[in-house]
Amino acid sequence: MEHELIVNESDSFNVTCKGSGYPTPLVTWNIVDLNSNATVTSSEDDMTQTLQVTNADVRDNGWISCRAENAASRTKEVVRIRIIGMWLCFVYKLYGTNIYS
Repeated sequence: MEHELIVNESDSFNVTCKGSGYPTPLVTWNIVDLNSNATVTSSEDDMTQTLQVTNADVRDNGWISCRAENAASRTKEVVRIRIIGMWLCFVYKLYGTNIYS
């Protein structure tokens, strides 16, 4: 399944990936398009991971995906990241135009 996250430049954002089942699934991330600082934290049961991105940069526009996999099954979630640069925020406020419609 695909999702979209729109973030202003220099803001922070989180993306959460949840696995379930037995045996405990292994959660992995594909963050090839990410240029900003990021950390991953895990829940106590290791079935949920949160990717925390700070100081988003317009170069982060792209795709982030996570995969939860165990012997029984595999699932993948994809998030499209769209970072709005400061100059674009100004144009939007000035003209009231939604550039992503």
